[in-house]
Amino acid sequence: MMLQMLFCQYPGFKEVRTVETKPGIAFVEYGDEIQSTVSMQALQGFKMTAQNPMVISYAKK
Repeated sequence: MMLQMLFCQYPGFKEVRTVETKPGIAFVEYGDEIQSTVSMQALQGFKMTAQNPMVISYAKK
C-alpha cells in the first residue's frame, strides 16, 4: 500500500506487484521507460524506515 502511494505520484504509473516469497522485493510498472526513469530517480534512496533506503533498479528481461 505504501509503495503504491509513493509511486502513483508519478505520471504513467500502472501497478505495484509484490513478491510473496521474497519480502522486500516488488515490481512497479509504468507506461514507458521514460516515466519509470523519472520515478526511479526521484525515489532512489527514499527511506521506508530509518535504516532501510529503497534500492531501485530496472527488472531484468
